Amino acid sequence: KQKNSSAFFDTLPPDELTAEEIDLHGALFEAWEKYVDQTGTEKVRLLQVCGHENVRKAMSAFLPAEVPIKHWIETRIGEHVTLSESDDDGRCAITFVSEIGKEV
Repeated sequence: KQKNSSAFFDTLPPDELTAEEIDLHGALFEAWEKYVDQTGTEKVRLLQVCGHENVRKAMSAFLPAEVPIKHWIETRIGEHVTLSESDDDGRCAITFVSEIGKEV
């Protein structure tokens, strides 16, 4: 898996996001923002965000099955996003620090 992930990341431009990556980032942000509005907490489970229809579509259009979304986030948009354990069950939570081009 790791080798396939590395090969995938090698195909991406080093200094900028592709249009598909920008779409995925936007879908993640919109889903995260929706859950923040509903729950009042900024730490939202990554699993919940990835279950959102627009995120699933953006992931399937761009990410190969062998590349985990968590790995893509850490590798490509880590400056905009914090991944951590959620308080209640230790699962991965996502918090946006900034959106591309603007602060949250």
